[in-house]
Amino acid sequence: LHAALTGERPGFVDIEDAARELTLRLENKNCLLVIDDAWKSAHVAPFLRGAAGCARLITTRLFEVAVDASRVDVDQMDTGEATALLLSRAGITPIDEEPFRRLAKRLGGWPLPIKLVGSAMRQRIPPRDSPERALDYAVRSLEKRAITLPLRSTRYF
Repeated sequence: LHAALTGERPGFVDIEDAARELTLRLENKNCLLVIDDAWKSAHVAPFLRGAAGCARLITTRLFEVAVDASRVDVDQMDTGEATALLLSRAGITPIDEEPFRRLAKRLGGWPLPIKLVGSAMRQRIPPRDSPERALDYAVRSLEKRAITLPLRSTRYF
C-alpha cells in the first residue's frame, strides 16, 4: 500500500515501522481502505491508525477481529445477480439463460463458487467446447465431487 501511494519501496524495519510510515502517507488523504479476509486482529491493527479522512472496510468471518466495528451481514446474491455473475465470468451470452440460472442457484448465490465455476467454464469454451457443453461439464463436475455449499449468511465488518 505504501508503494502504491508513494512509488517507493523502503526497507521497513518491522510492522510498526511500516504502519507508522503508512499513517504519515495517509494523513491528509480521503480514501477507503479495504482490509480483506482478515483472520487475526493483529493483521488489521496496522491499518487502523490515524488518517481521519480514511474509512476502513474489514471483511472477516471472525467477530473478534473487528470487535469495535459496525457489523453488516452479507447474504447470498439473488438468482438474477448470481446468474449475471456466472455468465459474465464465463464470458458468454446464451440464448437460453435458464440452465445457467439453475446452476447459479445450485451454487447457493455465493460469489466465490460462482466465480470459480464461471472461470472453469470460460477456460473450456474457446479451445474445445460450446457454452452448453461447458455448462454440462460444470454440472457433471459438481455432481461427481458431490460439492455442497453453505446456505447461511457470512458477517463482515
